[in-house]
Amino acid sequence: MAKEFSYEARDKTGKRVAGSVSAANKYEALLELRRSGLVIANLSEGKATKTTTFWEFLQQPVLGTSKLQPGQLSSVLRQLANLLSAGVPIDRSLKLLLRVPKDQKTKDFIQGAHRNVTQGNSLSAAWGGYRGFPKYGFSMLKAGETSGNLEDALLRIADVIDRNIELRSLISSSLAYPLFLFLVSVTVVVLLLIYAVPQFLDIFTLWGGELPRSTMLLIKASETLKLWGPFGLGIMVIGVISIFVWRSTASGRLAWDTLLLRLPLFGNIIRDTDSARLFRTVSGMLHAGVALPVALRLGAGAAGNLRLENSLVTCARKVETGASLFAALKHENVFPETIVELIAMGEEAGDLASAIDQGAQLLESETRQKVKNLTTMLEPAMILFMALVVGFVVISILLPVVTIMNMPM
Repeated sequence: MAKEFSYEARDKTGKRVAGSVSAANKYEALLELRRSGLVIANLSEGKATKTTTFWEFLQQPVLGTSKLQPGQLSSVLRQLANLLSAGVPIDRSLKLLLRVPKDQKTKDFIQGAHRNVTQGNSLSAAWGGYRGFPKYGFSMLKAGETSGNLEDALLRIADVIDRNIELRSLISSSLAYPLFLFLVSVTVVVLLLIYAVPQFLDIFTLWGGELPRSTMLLIKASETLKLWGPFGLGIMVIGVISIFVWRSTASGRLAWDTLLLRLPLFGNIIRDTDSARLFRTVSGMLHAGVALPVALRLGAGAAGNLRLENSLVTCARKVETGASLFAALKHENVFPETIVELIAMGEEAGDLASAIDQGAQLLESETRQKVKNLTTMLEPAMILFMALVVGFVVISILLPVVTIMNMPM
């Protein structure tokens, strides 16, 4: 399992820098930092922490808006790749990109790279420590610089980012409407129980007759909600906060992510989505010339699921000892069978990168179909649920009213 190491160092210009790096052990972390051109002053296990004054805290951007959004990063990488493909030197390319109208965050991102490159640093060293730049992107850039094919590495990083955006957007947009219907139905029922039912309760009390069982159940639910509602809401808030705190721990996040993979209906979609993103990243690094164990370790961080991440890091260790990737993945028994079998064929054919890429595409296609099927099923189910619940409440209120109106004066 990859560990976090915090470091303090100086770059080629002598400027003091600090941050965190993921590696299997302290020695690998030291090698990774030295390859970045840093002179290490201190390296210790654990994430880097930084103390700030109150004034510095006030000046920090809200919700981390200082880093580029994935779409912005992809656009910059593609534009830079196009300029490099046209034969424009990298320092000149970055300077040309600064002339194109962009927001301040993008300008700062490009300006920082241009400043580092003109000072003699590599592009991977310039962007490797940037908070919004993915770790796998650093390795792909490094491999591209070594092989002399930097523009291809830039395009592959952009492809990975765009695929991740597309898949995430598909899932969120597909599930947004069913979730909206569910929230509307719950809101309507709560409002009816809190405001509508008590208005009719006085009428039912004056009538004095025997109320239908459904109406009695509704009145009981209304009284319970008014009496215990605030307490229940407080318990829910405390519960949600407790889950977030528990999930922030290593053991809590591992248990949570494992639970997500076992959810009915959604578990397979989560597994296929995270696996597609993970193996798409690994494939991009292999095509860029990154060694398989390194690609597996860095690609693990793209999964977004700690259970899958730990499993892939375990596979990387086994590959380093001479095991085949297929055997390692098969032993973990957590990744989709589709891509595991394709990897077996890729290893036999001697074209592992293309096999992984094909498997990632197949997983994305299957995920789209599963999301489409789930949406097709959920939308009418939510509409039916809303109709039944709201209909039950309305009928339970109106039934005694109709009975009272039909009574002889």
